[in-house]
Amino acid sequence: MTKFTEVLEAWSHAIDSFKIIPRLLILLYMYLTYSCVFWYMGLEAPSLEQSGMVSVITSAQAVALGLFLGKSG
Repeated sequence: MTKFTEVLEAWSHAIDSFKIIPRLLILLYMYLTYSCVFWYMGLEAPSLEQSGMVSVITSAQAVALGLFLGKSG
């Protein structure tokens, strides 16, 4: 094995063992949910469609977080 492949294998093992990508995706989705909720709270008179969108986004966040935390290693 070359030095490059050893380093690449070590990095891929670290990324996989620390679950960096799923954690980054959950953090990104949490930020997007936060932004969506504060956008909704800033509206003067939210419509039914806007209320539905925020409801779906926050529910999906709860499901995604539950699946991420409930997964056994």
